[in-house]
Amino acid sequence: MDDLRIGNYALDMDIASDWGMKIVSAILIWVVTWMVAKAVKWAFAKLVDSIAFLQRDNGGGDSVGGSLSRIVSLLVWLFGWIAILTVFELDAVTAPLQALLDNVMGFIPNIVGAGIIFFVGSIVAKIVRDLVTTAMQTINLDKWANKAGAEQVTGNSTISSTIGTVVYVLIIVPVAIAALQALQISAISDPAVTLLETILSAIPLIIGAALILGIAYLIARWVGGLVGELLPGLGVDRSIDAMDILPEGSTASSIISKVV
Repeated sequence: MDDLRIGNYALDMDIASDWGMKIVSAILIWVVTWMVAKAVKWAFAKLVDSIAFLQRDNGGGDSVGGSLSRIVSLLVWLFGWIAILTVFELDAVTAPLQALLDNVMGFIPNIVGAGIIFFVGSIVAKIVRDLVTTAMQTINLDKWANKAGAEQVTGNSTISSTIGTVVYVLIIVPVAIAALQALQISAISDPAVTLLETILSAIPLIIGAALILGIAYLIARWVGGLVGELLPGLGVDRSIDAMDILPEGSTASSIISKVV
């Protein structure tokens, strides 16, 4: 094709045609990217906000769906800009962007997998917690435990709910560990997993210590009650009162039973 002369300058029509096609292609890609990004952002926000578990504020006045949809929209724009730069053969610019995009896309399955593990695990943990709590309430565990003095020991009148919460923690902590390991980011997952494993291993010890203290309290109260009933019958209170060494209104049997 002949060159087009503008004054003293010659314009290569092949080059002009090539650049014209590139510009048109870039504009079309930009328009398509804008349309796809808008559509994906709207659809993803609607999808996420339709899930009851995710219907909450992210702390910045926006919904979880709105925040995640913006991230998805930005990923679409990243694809679009790489395509536009590729049209203009700007390899020096597209190479690092392409590497970044490859890393992001390679990491998305880990995020999705971790999210699914934690989501499903949390649902299972809640179901098991409710089952355990309901079963304990069905057999009137709270009533019998409070009669045995559990409420006096712990100040908690709903032992069934506490047992349900313990079961929930015993399930959700391993689930959280599995979700963190699915991310495959050792810098984040390793310290968090170590912490969660420490908490998980400490839970049986805490429960055991609480049981020992509770049983010891019940035994102590029973033995103290026996001592408090036995000593007056042996004349201990009368003998100590005769010595006039106790404050008025106090008895030797009550003090000795508390000491026991």
